[in-house]
Amino acid sequence: MKSAALWTIPLCAMVALPMNAQNNKQNNKGKQREKQEVVAKSEEGSDTNLGKANNMMMNASEESEPRFINVGLPALPNGGVVAENGMLVSGDNYVLKNNQAWRQDGSFKKPTPMSFSETAMRFGASVVGMSTDTRQGTKNFRAQMNIGTNSFGKMSGNLSLAGPIKNGWFYHVNVFANYNPETTRSQALNYKDQVLDVKGLLTKRYKGGEFNFQYKYIGTHKIQDNFCPYIFNSDDKNVTELDNFKIGHDSYLKSTRDYYWMNPKTGKKEWVDIWDDIAKSDVHAFDFFGKQKLNKKGLNLDWGVRYQYGKSGFANMALNKTLCEYPATTHFYYANNKNDMGNVVDGVYKKEYTGGAVQNLMCGLTAPTTTHLFTERLELSKKNKKWDWSLGLSGMVYNIQDFTQSSFNSFLSVEPNPQQLIRVNKGVALHDEYGNTNYNAQMLYLAGTETKQAIYGMTQIRPVKGLKVDLGARFEYYGQCFDYSPASARKNNALYIETDKSSDKCNIRHQNNEFFNKSFTATVTYNIKKNFGIVADAYRLEVGNPMNAYKGKEEDGVNGFCGSKTSTVPYFAGGVFLNSKVVELISRVYYISRDNIAQQGNFNYTGKDSSDPTHPHSSEAIKMGFMYGVKTLGWTTDAIIRPFKGFLFHCMVTIQNPKYFDFKFTLPETTYKQNGQTVVQPAETYDYDGVVARSVSKFLLELDPSYSFKKYRVWASFRYFSKQAAVMPGTMFFPSRWETFAGADYQATKKVSFSLSMTNLFNQSGAQGRIIGTNTLQDYELADYLGKTVNGTFIRPFTVDLKMKIAF
Repeated sequence: MKSAALWTIPLCAMVALPMNAQNNKQNNKGKQREKQEVVAKSEEGSDTNLGKANNMMMNASEESEPRFINVGLPALPNGGVVAENGMLVSGDNYVLKNNQAWRQDGSFKKPTPMSFSETAMRFGASVVGMSTDTRQGTKNFRAQMNIGTNSFGKMSGNLSLAGPIKNGWFYHVNVFANYNPETTRSQALNYKDQVLDVKGLLTKRYKGGEFNFQYKYIGTHKIQDNFCPYIFNSDDKNVTELDNFKIGHDSYLKSTRDYYWMNPKTGKKEWVDIWDDIAKSDVHAFDFFGKQKLNKKGLNLDWGVRYQYGKSGFANMALNKTLCEYPATTHFYYANNKNDMGNVVDGVYKKEYTGGAVQNLMCGLTAPTTTHLFTERLELSKKNKKWDWSLGLSGMVYNIQDFTQSSFNSFLSVEPNPQQLIRVNKGVALHDEYGNTNYNAQMLYLAGTETKQAIYGMTQIRPVKGLKVDLGARFEYYGQCFDYSPASARKNNALYIETDKSSDKCNIRHQNNEFFNKSFTATVTYNIKKNFGIVADAYRLEVGNPMNAYKGKEEDGVNGFCGSKTSTVPYFAGGVFLNSKVVELISRVYYISRDNIAQQGNFNYTGKDSSDPTHPHSSEAIKMGFMYGVKTLGWTTDAIIRPFKGFLFHCMVTIQNPKYFDFKFTLPETTYKQNGQTVVQPAETYDYDGVVARSVSKFLLELDPSYSFKKYRVWASFRYFSKQAAVMPGTMFFPSRWETFAGADYQATKKVSFSLSMTNLFNQSGAQGRIIGTNTLQDYELADYLGKTVNGTFIRPFTVDLKMKIAF
């Protein structure tokens, strides 16, 4: 199947976007609220949506992108969906990440949240998304400048200029820059997030319509540094900091920015600079979009197309198990680096590491990869007295050219700004002089094209007073045509990717996948009384796994992996709502699930079992693909209370029980060297059916008070998460935690305003997410972890942000 053929196939799909179950636009003005998908959606363009989008950008883990919104399913590796001017900013959020192609740069109108169903219907993804629209030029000249800093030395700001040209033409120009050292102190890098974003928009308005042309360039350098070592205690106690490592403040990145790798395209070993050669991106986007009134009876056309060219790279620091104990015959020595070649001279190790624990690392480096993205949307809509309808076409062609990720394994010292180590066992070095081994043993390759084309439609019918029925469906063709390098093609000690299919060294395979996805939604809202009623939803969504699900995995059929299976998402909900001048409330019970989720991960062989605890523990690990499903039954109540003028209180409570299903896999038999002898590691089978899903809480609480008076507004946001499974087998848990924010806004004059915000008010250690290297951890192995050094992720420490806005 050729990619060109994919693009020429016309498709069809229909989408139902549930409309407002609480048609109370007058009371919606000025609300600051965020709703889960199961909450009835407010009218499009209301300030409710603005508040929701702002809360989405209050991310306690990563400030450069929207936070994950809970809908009963865990976050997936591809992350969320971000749209700009109604079109995707990235085709997959892996090769080109959202925060490499988009930033909240001060050029947008109101950010608009996209519900779970809307994101699936418009873009074929089963996550909550966010959409932003660039501000257009104005009849009078306007300028705006935003300047920001924080308590860790971040510097950011934008300058926006807008105004008329002549003959119905208008312009808007925006320049945004960001220099962020983030909260951890890196010896190798001054900044870990650096951005230059330049955008220009031309608008032509004429009777009955408009069209726009936008060009955007965004260049970024970004490295993740949100992982660190700490001591794990138990599921009812927070982790403990190491004496020499402060969580959220000390950096766990290597002490130098130079890495010694084997180029995965040539097989040549060489030094690379992780900042200048790897973790950078350049994206150019061209948008054409517009609106047209087709007649006086309310028939409207909304359309847009985007072409985007990008080059993006990134570093993947895949930390494995932290070794706290090892045999007396094993020693670790400091390795050479580019600027210090004196640690190993003529095979003699000059300096031994005596710090105790060591960190196992698999480092994946991806040099900038070229991507092409073409998207289009076309929608007809009309509003009538008794019913509204929309019918549209949307599509995407996404091309990845030779995505290649190198890999090597090494050990690091456990300390701030660690150094690479050489492991020596009984006098035999297991690493080279630079501290590396297993060059490109887990390298990745992907090249090909994805094509989506869909027809969608939606309608709201109001047959009698108080009754509204929202119906819709989507029919989507999703085609994939690509090459990848499965694990089986790399077992013969392949050191680089050979794409010449006529060569006997070729280690890539070809894959064609076709999905014909059908999605349906239905929402019924009935007002029993003027301000009280019932609402019910029934969705059935179908989503295809992206082609990047194959990167580094086995071929279909091996160990149950099959990325070509359609993922189905059924969702059912029912509840009541109440609207009054003081209280707006909606409460629902819901069920949601998703099957055939394709992912990859590192799995450690246990090497022992409960019947024989003296059996030696294997240090072997394997990277492989796997399939699983998640389901949950839940209840959520969302309320807004306005007891007196200026005060608003939002509260949301969720109770759920997300569990895995169809989650079984086998680690194949393998062999490895131990003390000079070949050891056979038997196959190991695992069954996680019924286990609580990792990184998802059973109880969630959000409290968002705000008060406005005169020129001031003060606000706060408190999010409570009950304990979360920290590992896939559900044998280790992080304790419950709060994520806290607060701030104040001051309108000094008509044209000058100030904003102060704070993150993590109580400065919690914030360990969350997952503990690395534990995907097969069993109950009888917990003694190896309790009170020992492990590594994982964390939320940002206490941070103060200050912003100033000037209009002129």
